[in-house]
Amino acid sequence: MRLGEHTVTVYNALAGTGRTAAYLRTVVSGVRAEESSGAVATMQGRSSSDGITLFVPGSLPGYAEPESFAGAGSWTLRAGDIVVAGVCGLELPPATVQQLSSGRRIYRLTGVETFRDRRGRVHHLEAAGA
Repeated sequence: MRLGEHTVTVYNALAGTGRTAAYLRTVVSGVRAEESSGAVATMQGRSSSDGITLFVPGSLPGYAEPESFAGAGSWTLRAGDIVVAGVCGLELPPATVQQLSSGRRIYRLTGVETFRDRRGRVHHLEAAGA
């Protein structure tokens, strides 16, 4: 299934040691990424409401379902993982947009839904982040 021509960089959170978080970086192509921008007025001022929705074929190389994700050689999508639109060469996820030279945005996934075919195989995933 071909859903898109976009590329994203996924940072899967791994079990860290002590206070240090560890991440596995994977560049994933063949997804559809829809970014949205907005602002919300609050009592404290204006805040961003930027977001991203990803549509990901389940047949992309290296994809592992979250419960079978083992790290090296595979990638997955889970709430809490970090996504950067486009290719990001940093091994650790950027902490701020200022670390990205091209002005791309950083998103933390807030939800992932898996859609299966009649045989129970993953057809595609839809992930949302802010």
